[in-house]
Amino acid sequence: METFIVQAQAGDREAFGQIVREKQRLVLQLTAGYLGWKDAEDAAQVIWTAVWSKIWQVEDPLRFDQWLKTLVFRHCLNLRKARARHWGRETQLSPEAWLSLAECVAADNCPLEELLVSRELRTLLSRELDALPGDYGLLLRMYYCNDLSYRQISELSGLPLSTLKWRLHQGRALLKSSLAKHFARSGKRRYCID
Repeated sequence: METFIVQAQAGDREAFGQIVREKQRLVLQLTAGYLGWKDAEDAAQVIWTAVWSKIWQVEDPLRFDQWLKTLVFRHCLNLRKARARHWGRETQLSPEAWLSLAECVAADNCPLEELLVSRELRTLLSRELDALPGDYGLLLRMYYCNDLSYRQISELSGLPLSTLKWRLHQGRALLKSSLAKHFARSGKRRYCID
């Protein structure tokens, strides 16, 4: 693989094609985890274009996988931000779904996995995660939805472990606040979220 990377850095398209063939599955799995399968193939195409234009930045071919994972992470983060700006933040939920979501958020000891029970809740949660500032939504998604460990997320994002843990903590607080505001906007005031 190292030989292909060096050759691709010199402009060899055949070597780059070999890299794509060997790493395409990894890129698709990562983008699907960050964006969903629906958008994974399109995102992967854009990512490979970025890889071709930036492959000269790889200083150590042995660290190519880490460099690629970081590039995928950053690209998906940017796509999620763009998607959040594009989508509205309003989602209509049934009264039963509101009650379930409100109880879960209000419990404060309820893991985020329980929020993923129904399609309506997943849609709301996905939009609220997308709307969180910075990389909070993507980090929460990686930890709770993709079941990645702190170490794995730290490697992918390039964040120190302590910073990552703090951002996950802050992200959970922001998500709770965002969901509480969403409940208030929708007139579901009878469900108290403190």
